[in-house]
Amino acid sequence: MGHVTVTLQRYVRTIQEFLSPQIANNPLINTDTWFQQDGASSHTARLRLECVQRKGPTCGMDFVSEKVSALSKLNITTMDAINWSDHKIRKHLRHEAFQTWTNHTLRGKGVIVCSDLPKANSWVSNRRGLSSSECTSALKMSSNISTVRAIPGRTLSTTRCRHPDCSELETLGHVLGQCPKGELLINARHHRVRHALVTSLKTLNWEIHEEVHCVSSDGSFRRADIIAINGRLKRALVLDPTIRFERNLNQATEVDVKKKSIYEPCLPYLSQKHNVPLKQWSSLKPKSKERKKERKKERKKERQKGRKKERKKARKKERKKERKKERKKERKKERKKKKEKF
Repeated sequence: MGHVTVTLQRYVRTIQEFLSPQIANNPLINTDTWFQQDGASSHTARLRLECVQRKGPTCGMDFVSEKVSALSKLNITTMDAINWSDHKIRKHLRHEAFQTWTNHTLRGKGVIVCSDLPKANSWVSNRRGLSSSECTSALKMSSNISTVRAIPGRTLSTTRCRHPDCSELETLGHVLGQCPKGELLINARHHRVRHALVTSLKTLNWEIHEEVHCVSSDGSFRRADIIAINGRLKRALVLDPTIRFERNLNQATEVDVKKKSIYEPCLPYLSQKHNVPLKQWSSLKPKSKERKKERKKERKKERQKGRKKERKKARKKERKKERKKERKKERKKERKKKKEKF
């Protein structure tokens, strides 16, 4: 037998013309008999459901009814269970589980940040570049259930840091970013992040200065990690990377405000030192309306350049076509002259 594609109409016809007479004429089949099938699209369509429901209780119990009853326990209505695709149901259940996880005050602390940047947190599902032990450790740290003393139930004596020279609370944020026990590791991690930023900016033709000494307006001294200048874009950046334990979605803006309060008073000194106007520094950006106008002008210039290139290409094509036509005419004339001679 060859391969047969089972469409919805063909499946309904087999139920009506073959299965229903067999059920009606077979004395062994009673009301306790189940008609069970999988979740194929031809099995779960509305036309097929109506056909089965007309045949009475002998055909009524199938995969769809069990699916509806199971999903009703997960607060999904019958209509949604029938109309939604399997992908949409999984997405809804994943979202509900994520919301319940984020509502935990302690063991869901920082989990909400995973939805802010899905690409950076894709390791949770695909585990690329991580071993099984590294993945479990990362999941524990992301969900704030690592073995630190500040978590209830981890210690009976004290919640303070176990390092003798430190008396702070032993939270995961303290261990990863503040404890003097891991100071060398914290500095090495910071330098790796700074090096990655520098290499990426250099590939984009930015002028980079590292560990720049600067003076604030009140006379105090500062040291910026990275000064990036781009003369083509007329823009300059003061970059001071910091690695924090993620707590909430407002943490990035809080860190940005704190860093700006440190480095904005140093911009007059940096502008004189590197011959960059104050307006070009990132912390003193023009207003949003002015930026939109500038972007529109830049886009217009790019479009005009693209249109000029397209026009040049079109003109070249037209010239080639004209030359071909002229050559063809010349060849025809030569052929006619040869024929007339003969």
